[in-house]
Amino acid sequence: MHRFATLLGVVATLVTLACGGAVLAGADSGRAPSAAEPPWQVVVGPAGSFEVPPESAGWTVREPDQVVYYADRHGDPMVGVAGPAVLDDGYCAQASGASNRGFAGLTGPHPGTLRQVNLREARRWRTSVAGHPTTDGRTTRLVLLDGSAGLRTSALVRPAPGGPCQPERVALDLVSVAGHAGVVTLVVVRDLGPEAATTSVVDRILRSLETR
Repeated sequence: MHRFATLLGVVATLVTLACGGAVLAGADSGRAPSAAEPPWQVVVGPAGSFEVPPESAGWTVREPDQVVYYADRHGDPMVGVAGPAVLDDGYCAQASGASNRGFAGLTGPHPGTLRQVNLREARRWRTSVAGHPTTDGRTTRLVLLDGSAGLRTSALVRPAPGGPCQPERVALDLVSVAGHAGVVTLVVVRDLGPEAATTSVVDRILRSLETR
């Protein structure tokens, strides 16, 4: 399995994420696709699927055996997702490793109630991105495109000090939904720079989650 540390404008790394530092890269992928653009890409995982904008908008879907994750100061993975969709892959020319402006991927299925899993996953991701425990976050109910009832937690996180191209803040959004084998969560991490994915694009990605 290939691991990539993602250098987000603020926090993530593709293959080997640095502590609190995933790099979100992306061309102007923050723009919502127009009617003339190709359809959105479907990202399929073992427990579910979701959609992201087309490649022309800067989104690249990685192979199932590739992992983007955040690591602690010892380089050990703390949180991550396999087979992610990555925004503006390799945008930071100064980065020594992988870089991107954001990514999206699935975790789970996990046992527990919808609220238990969503809040637990949100806490783990916030801590990993920031490099220390943080309680910031807002949790709301979300109706997905297929009519399923989901739970969404959103937070703005100031990432731990990292390398070049690191943004001042990173947006973290997680939506969880109950599946046949447990609760599945879609995680979207993005920097908040001028080339970042827009809120409307992130909302559509989150609402496209379907369990298998």
